[in-house]
Amino acid sequence: MALCSLATPKEHQDYMAGGGVDVIVAGKHRVDLDRALGELHERYGVSRAADIGGTLSAALLKEGLIDEISIILTSCLMGNLSNNLLMDPKIMELTRPLNLRLRHMEEMKGRLVCLRYYVHNEVEGGV
Repeated sequence: MALCSLATPKEHQDYMAGGGVDVIVAGKHRVDLDRALGELHERYGVSRAADIGGTLSAALLKEGLIDEISIILTSCLMGNLSNNLLMDPKIMELTRPLNLRLRHMEEMKGRLVCLRYYVHNEVEGGV
């Protein structure tokens, strides 16, 4: 599936559709994420996204379209930051802090810990 705006050339949309990619057009010059998520829900019943990268996460957070975040921690430190959601340059561009409230914490197999947070889109007195 591909999310596009009306600014995406029709030839490119047709090329993707011809390759079996479902194309959702939402927005004039940029993808209107709220409308695109609404269309995802209408077409497929999707009400949540999973395992998304930092760029899309940052865009959705900026639009106030994420209400919950899950973070899985491992008991291993790794040096490769290229796939680190929390350090992604787009996440670092957020213009205001978003407060999180712990919803659930679970110890999982393999020394993993899953933390689930509610996202508060209103900034509360500090970080």
